[in-house]
Amino acid sequence: MLAVVMMASCNAQKKQPVPEDMKPAFPTAQSVTLKKSLYTVNDANNKLLGYALYSKPASDGVKGFKGETPLLICFDAQKKISQVVMLPNQDTPAFVDRVKNGGLLDTWNGLNAKQAREKQCDVVAGATYTSKGVIESMHKALETL
Repeated sequence: MLAVVMMASCNAQKKQPVPEDMKPAFPTAQSVTLKKSLYTVNDANNKLLGYALYSKPASDGVKGFKGETPLLICFDAQKKISQVVMLPNQDTPAFVDRVKNGGLLDTWNGLNAKQAREKQCDVVAGATYTSKGVIESMHKALETL
């Protein structure tokens, strides 16, 4: 009996504060809960705002031009991608800007995880390695769902 109670408490989802890097994507968020690799994001009334997924640790070792390209993948309440955010990284700022301005991060908006995994993406001209790092990080993260 004690083992069952201990397992249940370990598997229970505990509300946590909203990580700083999620706040711009979910400005009214008040709490998150983590189950496996997916965060559920709620407002002050416990209303579901959406979900969030970090590419790390699944994307550990995936490199852009100069380093890893970690992402925050945001989903709406229907589990469609609403925003992809590049997190702080060591890549060359000019290449990161080209990826952002070239629309690569918007490529997956409106897709569910399965559709996003299957989507063939073009790299952004002039930022090939950074683009490839973003695409691979995205795929690695979505494989965890």
